Amino acid sequence: MGLIIPGYSVVQQKKITECKALKEISEDLGEEVNKFQVQNERLKGINVKLEKSLFDLHDTEEALAKIKQMEVKNISALEDQLNDSQNILGNMKRNLTGIVIQNMISVVLSSDTDGDFKLGPKEIENMIIRIEKIHGIEINDKLFTQKILDRGSGIDAIMDIIQELLEDGPIRKSNEERVFKMKSS
Repeated sequence: MGLIIPGYSVVQQKKITECKALKEISEDLGEEVNKFQVQNERLKGINVKLEKSLFDLHDTEEALAKIKQMEVKNISALEDQLNDSQNILGNMKRNLTGIVIQNMISVVLSSDTDGDFKLGPKEIENMIIRIEKIHGIEINDKLFTQKILDRGSGIDAIMDIIQELLEDGPIRKSNEERVFKMKSS
């Protein structure tokens, strides 16, 4: 038995050492498991925050899509209003031109004080002064007088000259060549 006990004792000592090593490994593994559980809880919290952020981003995306649709509608409405305003402005310009021409015709006809349908130098001078007082028109006095005289000083010649105001063709005369010019404001 003396030989068995020391051998048994060595085996038992080895088992005790192995148990201690397994206990240390088990404790280390327990600590690692605890660390992983803490990390797992932290990651769950982060995951919840990310899911909330994802839902918030989805809501923001929907809001931006609605804003974009409204902007498209607003731009379309703004374009429509701009077109309407341009049409109204065109109509107003045509109306103003009509009123100015009507006033000019009245001035021309009333300038023929002797009723002979021809304007003399004094009648032409008075007519130009009266035309210059018409709102919305500028007149090139010298060119107007020269054209009247060149065409024989008749009312019909003056009406032909006034016709220039209505001409709005592709070839526009320079300001020096035009007898009449509509004022911008």
